[in-house]
Amino acid sequence: MSNGVCKILLMTVAILSLIFLAPGTVLGQGSYRTPLENHRILLIGDSQTAGNFGEAFGYEVTAYGVGYFARSGRVGWGVRRYLANSHVIRRLIREHRPTLLLVELGGNDFARSAREEYAEEVQRFWNQLNDQMARLHEETEVNWRIIWISPATAVGPSAHIQPGRDRVAEIILSVVTDRNYIESRDITSDFGRTPDGLHFTPSGGLDWVRRLMPRLESCLER
Repeated sequence: MSNGVCKILLMTVAILSLIFLAPGTVLGQGSYRTPLENHRILLIGDSQTAGNFGEAFGYEVTAYGVGYFARSGRVGWGVRRYLANSHVIRRLIREHRPTLLLVELGGNDFARSAREEYAEEVQRFWNQLNDQMARLHEETEVNWRIIWISPATAVGPSAHIQPGRDRVAEIILSVVTDRNYIESRDITSDFGRTPDGLHFTPSGGLDWVRRLMPRLESCLER
């Protein structure tokens, strides 16, 4: 191969690299990597988000240098309830304009017996979230992500529901894939809980968040 042909090939590769890898090129969710501190974060979920976990999360991401954080937790809500009230998601995304949407859900879905039905609900909800985020950022060059935080473990008087939570977590993972999923079950079994064995004390919520943060940073690198 002549030197001239080699030069042409090298130039072609360089140009294609610029086209496909340049920051600002939006090819869908997470087309390039954005550090945690550069994101606008919205955390949505259930009573964990409304309570000590969500509060601790806000403190921790602020310490990381995140400039914008908001949370919205609804006690007793699960995937089905959010689906039935899709206007809630639309309003939250329009209001807060997140580039990183974190979903903490599944803890109230442990009683779902029909695996296929629940998988279909999670898929519809996941599609809804992606559609709303894509609409928000369709005219920008902002890199956005959606990451699902799995339910925490149930302990003490609520330990009997843990097999159901395990099924829920497995279904969620199968839908969103490991690129967009953070596991919490293995890091939430050994610290401060309220008497129900489901919720966290202020120190327990902070422990969960601090163990979660390295996983969140790793997930953003995928």
